[in-house]
This record gives sequence, structure tokens and C-alpha cells, in this order.
Amino acid sequence: MSLRWFGYLIPSQHTPVSRRIWTSVLAMAVYASGVVLAEHFLFGDQINIHPNFHALLGAVLGLFLGFRTNTAYDRWWEGRKLWGQLVNESRNLAILAQAVPRIERTEALSFGRLVINFSRALKEHLREGIRAKQLSLYKDAVFEPKHVPAHLTFQLREMVSLWAERKQIDPLRELMFDRHLAALMDICGGCERIRRTPLAYSYITYIRQGIALYLFTLPWGLVHELDYWTIPAVMIVSYFMIGIETIAEEVEEPFGRSLDDLMLDDICKTIDSTVTEILNTQTSWSERPGKAK
Repeated sequence: MSLRWFGYLIPSQHTPVSRRIWTSVLAMAVYASGVVLAEHFLFGDQINIHPNFHALLGAVLGLFLGFRTNTAYDRWWEGRKLWGQLVNESRNLAILAQAVPRIERTEALSFGRLVINFSRALKEHLREGIRAKQLSLYKDAVFEPKHVPAHLTFQLREMVSLWAERKQIDPLRELMFDRHLAALMDICGGCERIRRTPLAYSYITYIRQGIALYLFTLPWGLVHELDYWTIPAVMIVSYFMIGIETIAEEVEEPFGRSLDDLMLDDICKTIDSTVTEILNTQTSWSERPGKAK
């Protein structure tokens, strides 16, 4: 067993979840300390919660937390599949444009540039939102679309229509382009659905109320058996229970910038490099980190 594996036993302050839950864990440690002192100096053995209470409540919470975690991870994984599909669709569009000898090289490069910009526009669209002026394509344009990914797809379709009108592509190849362009908007719609449809507020509130009830009664059920060891026991249990809920909250929104989110910047760079390579040009439209082109 590698010694590096033991590093995972130490909570890392570099993970988003650890930074967020330590305040709650320390608060529970203070609360558990107060329970231990109250048990010793005020109540004695007057308050005693039977262990079966926490066993039953823990079983119910386990079901809810399992559902919560699975639902959050399903959203994260669906987002990853959509962006994986975007990589494939971008490559397919570049291959189609490059494989038609009648399409002029400059037009094929412009088509590839639009494909690359679509991925970067979608990335920022799913985060803070994007304005068309952030893209070099719209820098000098009078018209500024509200939905930039949709407008970029429209421009791609206009180019395909122009090629068909000039007889540069046959109807069958035009249908092939249409299929991949429609897939771009399907991907955009799927990502928007994940971004704008959180888990029901009542469901989240219900789970958090159950966690709070469990943790606030836990010290009273442990203090008779563990005495001062109740404090670290409560800290450990609260760390994992609050952590599971926090992880679910973190990963159910997979399009942000934290370590738990999808690596959209890297995926966009992959689309940039592969589309550029397919089009057989040394020109790259890569942006500096943190900016959309």
C-alpha cells in the first residue's frame, strides 16, 4: 500500500468541502463540550437518550442522504457526458468541413473558429453569463445577441446553407451538418436544464432538518457511555454527515470553477486543439486562461 494513500486520511484544507464544513464541525465540538459539562455539573443522569433512537433516525437519514448523493452525482455525470458529446460533435463538424474539397480553406477555418467559440461561449453562458462583446467575433458588431451559443449555431447553419446554395456540398452532406448542428443545441439545452433545475427546496430542507436533529441529540445519547470522548465522536460523525450533504450541494452544480466542478476550461482547450489540428492549420484561437474568445 502506497504511503501516499494515508494522506487521504487527513482532511485537506485545499478541497472546497473541507473549507466549508470545518466551521460547523467546530461548532458541534463546542456544543458537545457544553453537553458533557452540563451532564457532569447540572443534570447528572436525568437526561438519557436511548441508543435505539439514533439507530432508527440514522437508518432513515441514510436513505435520504443516499438519494441526495446519487441525485447530485447523476447531475454531475450527465453534465460530463454532455460536454464529452460536445467534444465529439465539434470534431465531427471540423472533419466534415475539412473533407469537402469544394469548400475554400478560409471558409473552413472560419467555420472551425465558430465551433471553437461555441464551446467557450457555452462555458461562460453556464457560469456568470456571457456577453457577445466578450468574443472577438462580435467585437465590432452592432447587433449583440442575448443567447450567444444559439446565435453562433445560427451562424454555423448559415454557412452550411451558403455552401449548399453554391453547390459546394450535396444535400446528403448538408443533412449530416444539420444533425451535428442540432446536437450542439441539444447539448446546450441539456446543460441549461441541469443549471436551472435544482433539487426541490422542500426536499433539501427536510434532509437538513433531519441532520440537525440527529447531530443535536447525538451528544446526549453518547455522553453516558463515552464521557469526554463524546466530543471527538461528535466531531467525526458531524464531519461526515455534514460533509455528505455539502458534497451533494457542491457537485449538483457542475459548471462552476471549484475543484469539484467539471474542468470546462480544459475541455474547451481540447476542442480548440483538436479542431485546429483537423483543419490542418497552425492558427489557434485559444484564449488566455479565464477568458472566452
